Amino acid sequence: MNSLQRVWKCSSLNINTKVHLYQALIMSVLLYGAEIWTLLAADMKTLEAFYMSCQQQILDIRWWAHVSNTEVLQRSCLSAIGDILCHRRLSLAMLHTWILECQHMMLCI
Repeated sequence: MNSLQRVWKCSSLNINTKVHLYQALIMSVLLYGAEIWTLLAADMKTLEAFYMSCQQQILDIRWWAHVSNTEVLQRSCLSAIGDILCHRRLSLAMLHTWILECQHMMLCI
């Protein structure tokens, strides 16, 4: 994240562009393989803290502003990290179910 400080502080880029960069450069690496992770509550809390701190940097929200996580998510137009993980896991489960159904149909032919 530190190498992107200049991008986050750049006033010529709008928030939407910065959020898209964040999703492409950070989230894709951060959540690689997240569909099969086993997360403890402490792991989830750490992941959420990192996720929120990244968004606060993008939105230029300082810690002393006392902005709630809900407000940060609304300003960035992103979903909560728990919702993103849940969606990715459900997508994997549906894909796995579809593959099994296709294999079963091939065996029946």
